[in-house]
Amino acid sequence: MAGVSVVTHLAPPASVMGPLGSEEYQAHLKNSDLFKKYQETIDPKSAFEILEARMNQHANGEQKEQQTTSRGRQEKSTLEEVISSPVAKQVGRELVRGVFGMLFGTTTRRTTRRKGIF
Repeated sequence: MAGVSVVTHLAPPASVMGPLGSEEYQAHLKNSDLFKKYQETIDPKSAFEILEARMNQHANGEQKEQQTTSRGRQEKSTLEEVISSPVAKQVGRELVRGVFGMLFGTTTRRTTRRKGIF
């Protein structure tokens, strides 16, 4: 393949390999999407400030709770009574066992009758 010449067309680079003038730099900066996004300085709350506010709310809530419990015992709501009932706990247990049984392929236990009772 010696002596074969191929014609190529190369485009010149679109960038400049030298320093920009201050006017040109300012024009590029003002047209930049990032400059438009970050132009305004915002001071958001830090995680420390958010956690500190939560801790203060929690401390105030505990103080109020201690005051109400010292005055008299608060009654449980109907939802709390239903959730804490033994029937609800048993239903929850059976649901969890059923879901895990479906996921992992185990079958639920069945009780067997003792011989001689019936």
